[in-house]
Amino acid sequence: MKARILLILVALAMVMATSGPMVVAADAVVPFKATYVTHPNTVGMVDGVLMLEIPAEGKATHLGKSTWYAEMWVDTNSYPWPQGADMTFTAANGDQLFGSYNGYAIPTEEGVEFWGDFQIGGGSGRFEGATAAGTYWGACGDSEGILHFDGMLTQ
Repeated sequence: MKARILLILVALAMVMATSGPMVVAADAVVPFKATYVTHPNTVGMVDGVLMLEIPAEGKATHLGKSTWYAEMWVDTNSYPWPQGADMTFTAANGDQLFGSYNGYAIPTEEGVEFWGDFQIGGGSGRFEGATAAGTYWGACGDSEGILHFDGMLTQ
C-alpha cells in the first residue's frame, strides 16, 4: 500500500515537473455595483455650463460602506444636457478607485434624472491597477439624490 501511494506521488511530481510552470488565472473580472446618496453643491455657472461638487455616501461591491466624490459639469445649452466628471470612490480603509463618467441629464418636476457610461482607470491600495466600465443612472432633487453604478471590474 505504501509503495502504491509513493508511486502515485512520484508520478504526480513528474507530471507537474514536465508540464511547465503553473498557470495563474488572468486578471479577475467581477461584477461592480454601487448605490450612493448624493448631496450636490452648486459651484457656479458660466455660459450655460453648470459646475457642481458632489459628495456621496453609500455601498459598493468590493468597497463596502464607502464614499464617492465628483466635480461635475452640466451643459444646459443642449438637450438632453450633456454631463461629465472625474470621480473617486473611497473605501472605509482609504483604498480608492479613480475614474470618470459621461452622460446626459433631463429636468423633471422633482429635479433631474441622469444616465450614462463610466470608466475606472486605476486606484490605490488593493485597487492599484484596477479598471472597470459600465453604466450609471439616478435622480436628484433640490439637495439630495440617488446614484447607481452597474458594470464589471478587473483587478
